[in-house]
Amino acid sequence: ANEETKTDTDAVNGRLHNQDIVRLGMAGNLADYILVDYTGETKLGKNVDYNGAPAGYTKMPSENISYVSKHDNQTFWDINMYKVPTEASVEVRVQMQSVGMATVLLGQAMPFNHMGGELLRSKSMQRDSYDYGDWYNFVDFTLEDNNWNKGLPAKDKDLANYNQVARATADANSQPAAADIAAMFENYKEMLSLRSASDLMTLPGADEIKARVDFRNTGKAQTPGLIVMTIDNG
Repeated sequence: ANEETKTDTDAVNGRLHNQDIVRLGMAGNLADYILVDYTGETKLGKNVDYNGAPAGYTKMPSENISYVSKHDNQTFWDINMYKVPTEASVEVRVQMQSVGMATVLLGQAMPFNHMGGELLRSKSMQRDSYDYGDWYNFVDFTLEDNNWNKGLPAKDKDLANYNQVARATADANSQPAAADIAAMFENYKEMLSLRSASDLMTLPGADEIKARVDFRNTGKAQTPGLIVMTIDNG
């Protein structure tokens, strides 16, 4: 929770629904995947709502590319700095990035990583960095710096965000050190090792996913914020 988190029924239910969306994404967004939603109702993926469209839309997991960050908009680190609670330590923020990327790397869909996500890469809050050169797009593969807080993003796309940028960059916990970047890189490599350790992590077809992949801690009595996926080896 951050300083703006609402606790009314609609807000709580919205967050629980979003967890169902993440679960379904980790099952390849299969249209026929069977999921117990936050109300306790058993649904097919195609009957889970995503902004008026079916959240589950694929016949095969290979039809779905899963990501939490790409070249459009802010990097994962930058967008998190807009949203994290002020008191969250740098270590907690690294954990947040690791957990977010885990939904991609430990899910059954085709994983996609925005270059530098494993290094806490920042574009100094620049939303659309196309044609803005290395000032915003720099990636430090020495793991010494993540390119955070190198100046305000360009006015043409981000002028309305300047107050929020100033708030985020003034937060001392928003600047990772080299050790934090290295920790994120180790977390990323560990997740890649997990993904490649067993064929169960990349099941080739929908039938196998429906038969083997399940989620615990679902329905009305779930612990909010906790997603538990199991993969049955038969």
